[in-house]
Amino acid sequence: MRKYFLSIAMLWSIHLLACDICGSSGSSILGVFPNNQLSFIGLKYRYSSSKTIHPSVLTSANDYFQSIELTGRIVPIKQIQLFVIMPFQITKREEDYKVNHVLGLADITLMGNYIFTNQDDSVQNRTTYFIALGGGVKLPTGKNNIIQNRNTLPQGIQLGTGSTDFIVNTAITLRFLKWGITNEINYRINTSNAKLYLNGNRFVISSRAYFPIKIQLFELIPQAGIDIEHAEIDYKNHLPVEHTGGMVYLANVEMNAYFKSISFGMKIQQPIYQSVNDGYTNSGARFTGQFNYYF
Repeated sequence: MRKYFLSIAMLWSIHLLACDICGSSGSSILGVFPNNQLSFIGLKYRYSSSKTIHPSVLTSANDYFQSIELTGRIVPIKQIQLFVIMPFQITKREEDYKVNHVLGLADITLMGNYIFTNQDDSVQNRTTYFIALGGGVKLPTGKNNIIQNRNTLPQGIQLGTGSTDFIVNTAITLRFLKWGITNEINYRINTSNAKLYLNGNRFVISSRAYFPIKIQLFELIPQAGIDIEHAEIDYKNHLPVEHTGGMVYLANVEMNAYFKSISFGMKIQQPIYQSVNDGYTNSGARFTGQFNYYF
């Protein structure tokens, strides 16, 4: 029983590392970008995968994660931005000649930021800055006790964590003439769920450079940078869980296009270093696509 629990705990850990905290790492919704002071509604698609080896039972598992997120931002006043992220999760697991499919609403995230910027004067100023300070909460809206074939599925492919978690974030963007650099830091403080399982806190830092390109009515913003994700170890019944936690470094390239009241973009992240679950888990490249309508 202990060997089985360690196996599902390892898969749960990589599932959390494979997802950006609150969907904001490298999201291009913060910073000195077009339409930044407008509200929007949008859709975002994410794909990631991982392979985990269970050393205690000599088996392996392949996980494939997809999500379609309904995202929105409201700007009630110039200095305040409010966000909602409503993800619909699609997960597939292949293990021991068995395949599990899970789909449904995952955990909803609510965020708020206070903004400091001189973007209004960007035409006159050679240097433009944007600073966002804020936080939010991840709600336990996704099911975490799904049963298939009379068995409760491992937490790694449940739709939610079953816990209410808290998020602190900051973003700093500097733009000189057309060149810019933006840095985002997100920290998620997790709480225990009803099963007394506590996922380790998550930390994400993202840094990237960009250069806007104007083509008639379009504005293209190519970006390149690096993301660093770190997860602390998990706890079950107040005891540390073996083979959990770790760190991933990801190189990323991103392109966003703006046309009047719409924008669309895509991002690819490639792991360049990873040490997750004591090295028993390896994640593949990640893809993100998004579309926003501003009003």
